[in-house]
Amino acid sequence: MNAFTVFLTRCTFAGGVAAVILLTSLPTQLRAQGLFQQFMAAYHSKNYAECAAAGRQLTTRINHPDLLIQLAECQCALNNNSEAINTLNKLTGMGIGIPFDTMKVFANLAKDTQALKNLVRPPVPPAFSCSTHYQIADTLFIPEGIAFVAGEKMFYVGSLTRNKIISVDKKGHAADFFVPKNSNWQFTGLKASGDDLWACAFSEHGTNKGHSSIFQINRKSGSVKKQFVIEQGEHLFNDLVKTIQGDLIVTDSKTGYLYRLRDQKFTPIADSVSFIYPNGIAYDPGKQRLFVAHWMGISMIDLTTEKVENLDSDFSLHSIDGLSWYNGSLIGVQNLSHISRVVKINIDPQRKVSEVVELYRETARGKPGGIPTTGALARDKFYFISNSFVRNAEGEGSVRNNEQVTPAQIKQISLR
Repeated sequence: MNAFTVFLTRCTFAGGVAAVILLTSLPTQLRAQGLFQQFMAAYHSKNYAECAAAGRQLTTRINHPDLLIQLAECQCALNNNSEAINTLNKLTGMGIGIPFDTMKVFANLAKDTQALKNLVRPPVPPAFSCSTHYQIADTLFIPEGIAFVAGEKMFYVGSLTRNKIISVDKKGHAADFFVPKNSNWQFTGLKASGDDLWACAFSEHGTNKGHSSIFQINRKSGSVKKQFVIEQGEHLFNDLVKTIQGDLIVTDSKTGYLYRLRDQKFTPIADSVSFIYPNGIAYDPGKQRLFVAHWMGISMIDLTTEKVENLDSDFSLHSIDGLSWYNGSLIGVQNLSHISRVVKINIDPQRKVSEVVELYRETARGKPGGIPTTGALARDKFYFISNSFVRNAEGEGSVRNNEQVTPAQIKQISLR
């Protein structure tokens, strides 16, 4: 599901854009919802004049890079090059570096070479070394979540389509680690803690359709210790953390809420807040706070008060999938419409983002769907799934355009 579909779904079925994110009144939320629907309908029908008109209003409320790029596409199609350049200029301060000069939709801008040159960021050498650590032979595995146990050099990787979790040992030997009795579960976020592997799962079909679950699995035997299922309504558990108090906190991308699992019961955190597709989550044990990645950026939650604040940033923090806490900074896996990258997000004492360092970048994705998803820290190394093809995963274990899918790779970035 792409970011625009996610946003449209959240607006349509959840009653509007979350006030904590857009910091607007309810009437403004509803106007943004209507504008977004109008903008996307016009964009897909190639009604560029209507798309540009709706987009100009929409982007004053929602400053998402993907929306700006689509608005600029419409403006180029109308030969409004100066407007397109002004729209794209809004991206230059976000630290993204879109390769406009190689994108066919912006071919008209070649007439204004100086303006285009100002937009295009020169190539920047990788900040840290990156290499391929492991390759999953099964091309239809479609991985989403990953966990790593540094002391054992053991990986765990969950599948959206094979409905199982595999383990990969230090010699690179892969084996089925956990295959649930009910084969409808699709696995997302994984976390290793002591002798346990905690696994998020959801189901889109069968008797568990709409349900989500957290599995507590013994890492030595692969047997289930406990399973916690949330059944009422439709849910999509995406990622989770474990606090020093022993609570589990999980993002629910379908409802937009965060849930705390304590005493075998799920309760919402900051239950007046609903995010647009909350995804990755990171935990700072020292200051007892959470960082939650969602479509509009990253929000911070104080676990003692449950106060929610948006992370103040001039850089783009939109559409981040995996999120990890590392020595006072965040490591995020970001997927925008034309760029996939891994970034290190440095935060100053005033809770403002002071710097975003790019660790890995793909501007030409090649085959559709080959995007990175989540990662796992092991001391000063970050391991992440670099080409998941999650967008090719369909219901009941099928894979769309499976002839395009290539083996998923786990890459390693040295952070020192």
